[in-house]
Amino acid sequence: MNVGLAVVLSALMLVAAIPFALALTVTSDEEHNPGDQLTVSGTAGPNADITFKVSNPNGAQVAVGQTAADANGDYSVTLLRFPSRSTSTFPFGSYTVTATADEGTADLTVTFTEESAAPAAAAPDKGTGSPSTRLFKSSGIIGTATLTSRLLGLVRDQMLAYLFGAGNAMDAFNVATRIPNLMRDLFAEGAMSSAFVPTFTRRLTQWGKADAWRLGNQLLTALIAATGVIVVAGIIWTEPLARLLAGAYADVPGKLELTVLLTRILLPFLTLVAAAAALMGMLNSLNQFFTPALSPAMYNVGIIASAVLLVPIMPWFGGDPIVAIAIGALMGGVGQVAIQLPALYRAGFRYRIGLDPTDSGLRAVSYTHLTLPTSDLV
Repeated sequence: MNVGLAVVLSALMLVAAIPFALALTVTSDEEHNPGDQLTVSGTAGPNADITFKVSNPNGAQVAVGQTAADANGDYSVTLLRFPSRSTSTFPFGSYTVTATADEGTADLTVTFTEESAAPAAAAPDKGTGSPSTRLFKSSGIIGTATLTSRLLGLVRDQMLAYLFGAGNAMDAFNVATRIPNLMRDLFAEGAMSSAFVPTFTRRLTQWGKADAWRLGNQLLTALIAATGVIVVAGIIWTEPLARLLAGAYADVPGKLELTVLLTRILLPFLTLVAAAAALMGMLNSLNQFFTPALSPAMYNVGIIASAVLLVPIMPWFGGDPIVAIAIGALMGGVGQVAIQLPALYRAGFRYRIGLDPTDSGLRAVSYTHLTLPTSDLV
């Protein structure tokens, strides 16, 4: 596998890191009380014209509307105000909002309910019970997911020890993971959560989901761009880096070359884990903890799966079996992103490329993030 093939593989992994979006979406609060406005927001094509139809529980059309998305594809429009009480035209029940644009059609169901039911609307976001009960429940969820990841990590280590022992292949693999792991500490996980979650939560509570999603999109774009540059540079200068970290490997025939190859395969893991950390922050802000906490386990799943499925067949393709483990680790990074996307999609998130360096939220995240890694690594 030469440098060109490694670059192609890396490019494919970078593309896999981007969560592709459905073209047309529509979101709103799930429940509305008498006197509330029905305001919907979402995404469509840039500058797209969108028409809306609102049907009551009996299927009768009670309102129509039209708006245009902005240059980024975002929109928000108020379609109606519910009356102060249930009427024949506006009875309590489920209403269907149908949005139509050139990109297709999207439906949304909202509920018109009595005022006494309003507190239940907050239940999915804030949970039930006292704050201490919710904290205990969240801690249990995170602990279960973390324990699962640790157990899978033990299985991973046992399989690697059985297959490769403490030979040259594992030495090369360990060095190859060192650079992505160092950059991961700088771009992802603890530092990312500390910098991003408070800002995203503030946007979510003060300005709503549409504005919060816009910040999330900008952060993802910035992370993919920044880490993508590092990945490409790392692939080009992998050999000097490998000699710097493990110069003695050159004394063993083929060992340094294997280290270089594995490093090139693993470098895109940086982009994947940075994107996964941003998705994790968004889900945590929505009080969803199990899936983000389980996400790191996908790294172990990828390696275990490659050990079972790819290692036995690598010699057929003339490759070193340890290369299969590197590919599995990379696919584990893809899994860390993929496992979180369904929950975010259900919450209304759709990825759209966009970057505004003047955005106050993005600047706050960047400043806080840059001031954290040093203390985290000491």
